[in-house]
Amino acid sequence: MISPLEEIKNRINLVDYLRPYVANLAPSGKSLKGLCPFHKEKTPSFFISPEKQVWYCFGCQKGGDLMKFVMETERMEFSEALRFLADKAGVVLEKQDPKLLTLKNKVLEVLKQSDRFYRFQLTKNKQAQDYLKERGLKPETIQFFGLGFAPQGWQNLFNFLKKLGFGDNEIEQAGVIIKKTRIDADSNADRRGYIGANQQQSAYYDRFRSRIIFPIFDAANRVIGFSGRILPFDSAQGKPFDSAYLDKTQDKQGKPQQEQAEETLRQAQGEAKYINTPETVVYQKGRVLYGFSHTQNEIRAKEQAVLVEGNLDVLMGWQEGLKNIVAASGTGLTEFQLRNLSHSCKFLVLNFDMDKAGEQATDRSIGLASQMGFDLSVLSLPEGKDMADFAKTFSDKVSGLLEQTQKVMQYYFDKVFPRYAGGASEASPGEDRNSVEQKKKALAYLLPRIKFLKNPVEQNDWLTKLSSQIKVPEKMIFEEFVKTKSLLETSLDQDEDWATAGSAIFIKSRQERLAEKILGLAARFPELASGLKEFSEFFPYRLKELASLLSQPELRTEETSQTMDQETLNYLYLLGDYETSLLPEKFSPQQEFEKSLLELKKVSMKSKISDIAMAMKEADQMGNKERSEMLAKEINATLSKLEEFEKSEQNL
Repeated sequence: MISPLEEIKNRINLVDYLRPYVANLAPSGKSLKGLCPFHKEKTPSFFISPEKQVWYCFGCQKGGDLMKFVMETERMEFSEALRFLADKAGVVLEKQDPKLLTLKNKVLEVLKQSDRFYRFQLTKNKQAQDYLKERGLKPETIQFFGLGFAPQGWQNLFNFLKKLGFGDNEIEQAGVIIKKTRIDADSNADRRGYIGANQQQSAYYDRFRSRIIFPIFDAANRVIGFSGRILPFDSAQGKPFDSAYLDKTQDKQGKPQQEQAEETLRQAQGEAKYINTPETVVYQKGRVLYGFSHTQNEIRAKEQAVLVEGNLDVLMGWQEGLKNIVAASGTGLTEFQLRNLSHSCKFLVLNFDMDKAGEQATDRSIGLASQMGFDLSVLSLPEGKDMADFAKTFSDKVSGLLEQTQKVMQYYFDKVFPRYAGGASEASPGEDRNSVEQKKKALAYLLPRIKFLKNPVEQNDWLTKLSSQIKVPEKMIFEEFVKTKSLLETSLDQDEDWATAGSAIFIKSRQERLAEKILGLAARFPELASGLKEFSEFFPYRLKELASLLSQPELRTEETSQTMDQETLNYLYLLGDYETSLLPEKFSPQQEFEKSLLELKKVSMKSKISDIAMAMKEADQMGNKERSEMLAKEINATLSKLEEFEKSEQNL
C-alpha cells in the first residue's frame, strides 16, 4: 500500500504544478529549465526533472520534490503542506506507518547520542566548568543551550558510539570522527592527547578533543552538528588553565593575558580556536543560524532578531535579557539564513565587528538583508567590545541596548560625515572638510549603500538628505545615483546575479564543485561513469563512496542505494543537465567529463600539497624533526607527480 504522500505525487504532476511559478520554462536535455521563483536572476538556473519529479535551483541552491516546493512557496510546515496538497489531490489522510531508518535518521541518532556524551563529560570536568564560569555563563544558560565538553584523548566518543552499536560509516557521516589512513607516532604529544605509538593502527579518531562543545540544532530542536571551542591549556604544566591564571594582568599592548596565552598556545600547537562539524547529510552551515532553535519563539513574538557573530555572544546576550538573539553559525551570512529568518520577523538588528576587516562582510550582510525587505538597524557597542564581553562587564545594561540602535543608513551617514563633510574630525589637519575631494569621497561611500535600499521612497529620502549634507543640488545627486551600482553588484561579474553569489559560493571548495560536476555528468550519462574508477582517490572523502558506486553499477544493491540517498542522486541528475546546458556548442558532455576529471586530479594534488605544508609547519612548531623530514619527502614526491602530470597534460 502506497503512502498518502506518494498518492498525492501520483495525482499531481510536478511540472504542471510548477509551470505557473517558473518563468521562461523550456526544455534542456531531459529536464526543463527556467527562471527561479525564489530569487532574482537573468539566466535560468531552475531545473525540473519530469522523469524523477524533482526540482533544483543552481543559483540559490534550493531543491526538492512537490512537497518541498509547496513548503517554500506557501511557507508551510510539512504537516500543513501535506494537508494542503491532499485537499488539492482529493487524497484522504490516514495515520502513516513510521518511516524506515534512513542514513539521515541514523546520523541524527549518532548526533543525539554524541550530544548526550558531551553533556555528561562536562559534569565531570572541573576545568571546563571553571572556564565557562570565568566567561560569565550561568548554569541555567549552559543547560538551556546544552553545552558539553569533549575530553582529552583520541577515541573517547568513538568508543562510546561503537558500544551503542553504531557503524563506522554512520559515525563518520555525522562528522564527529575523522578517518586517517596512516597515523605516525609522536611520543612528545601525549600531554594533549596526540596519538601515540600504541595507536598507530587506529583508522578513526575523535574530531573534538579537549574542547567546549556547542551543539547546533535545526528548527525542530534536533542536534545536527557541533562547534568546539579549544579549552585554554597550560603547555608548560600540561593541564588546562585555571580561572586564577586566566585572570592575570594585561600585557603591555593591553591585550588580556588570557587571550595572549591562548593565542600563543594555539600557534604553538597549530590548533584553531574554533572547529566545526563539516557539512553532512543533515548539516549545511550556510543554512543554519546558531541559537535560532532556542530563540525563535521570542523572535516571532517581537518580530525582531538581533544578529551577532559568535556562539558566546548569543549565550551571554540571551542570559542578560536579549532573548531574540542568533548568530551566523561560523560562516558569512547567506541568503538561506536570511530567508529562514524572514519567516519569523521583519526587523533585524546587526551587531557585527565593524573594524576594517569586518566592514566588508557587514556591508554584504546589510545588502542581502535590504534586498530581502528587512527593516535594518545597527547596534554598536562601546570600546570595540563584542556582545559576550559587554554582557559580562555591563550585565545590567544589556536589556537596554536595543534602545541605542541606529537605522542602517543613519549609521552609514554618521560614520562618513565626521570624516568627509564638516563634522567632528577625522579629516587630516588643515584639510577642508567641505572640499570637492571630500564630497566625492562621501558620494563614493554612500551612494552604493543607498542603492541597497529596496524601497524607492526611502532611497529618495536619503538622497535628499545627502544633497543637503554636502550642499550639492539634488538633480546632480540623483543623476549620479542612477549610474551607481550597489556594493553587491560591483563585487560580481556583469552577468552574475547578486542572489546567486549571496547563497553558497563560499561554502564548497573548488575540488568539491569539480567532483560534484563530474558525478552529475556520470549520473545523467551512465555510459561515462566507468571513467570514474581510476580517479576515485582524487574525490573529497564525502564523495568517494558515491563515485565508487556510480562507477560500478553492478555493486548497487538495495542497501547501498539507500546509503547513496535518493535525494542526492536526484540532485546529481539535475546537475548533469545543468552542466550540459552551460557547454559551448559542439562540446560534448564526454569532453567536459574527461576535462573535469583531469582538472580534479590537478586540484586534488595541489590541495594535498597544501595540507602537507600545513602539517610540516605544525611539526616544526612542535620540534618534531623526524616527522618534519618525512613530510618534506612526501611533499617533494607529490610536487614531482604534479609536475609530471602537468607535462603529460600539455602533450595531450
